[in-house]
Amino acid sequence: MADTKIVSGSEYDCLVVGPSVVVDENIKREINNALDQGKRVLFDNQPGQQVATENAAKALGMSVEADALMVHKPKDATGLLMTPVDRPRQSDALSESKVASNKKQETENTIENVFGI
Repeated sequence: MADTKIVSGSEYDCLVVGPSVVVDENIKREINNALDQGKRVLFDNQPGQQVATENAAKALGMSVEADALMVHKPKDATGLLMTPVDRPRQSDALSESKVASNKKQETENTIENVFGI
């Protein structure tokens, strides 16, 4: 798979589960091991699909509907913290004119931009 790279557990702080990853028992175990070690897990998606939501549900037994999800365990508590990220569905004409008039670089809601990885 083009978006999959196998690394050892000590080589990363954040595990990204891409939209082409099929969550089976081995992937589920890796995700839960990463969370137990205090790492963050990001479930990514392709626009218009529900893959991130479905993968999180398969791996964790729970999910929220979103384009991408960041999951981690709190340090001094139980459970999981989930941060949903949605890509903008459409922009209105006023927003488009503001962007054009400001001539700033457009920022996308990508994993890299939102979570800084």
